[in-house]
Amino acid sequence: MQNDYNTNARFARQARMIACLALIPVDDVVDAFGELSDEFPLALKPLLLYCQQTYIGRTRPYGRAKPQYDLAFW
Repeated sequence: MQNDYNTNARFARQARMIACLALIPVDDVVDAFGELSDEFPLALKPLLLYCQQTYIGRTRPYGRAKPQYDLAFW
């Protein structure tokens, strides 16, 4: 992943988009994350999964699991 980040400008740009989620209004973060994850390359899926578990909350059949850190604390 690091090699792709250093050599592929598009890949690096997509990876940096995750940090931009902190600048989006809290009510829009989950939707924005969904839109980003639909466009991300397979190589970034582990990073997306980490962010989802830690900051967004994993999707479950009955809604979303509680993330480690609440969006309001970003």
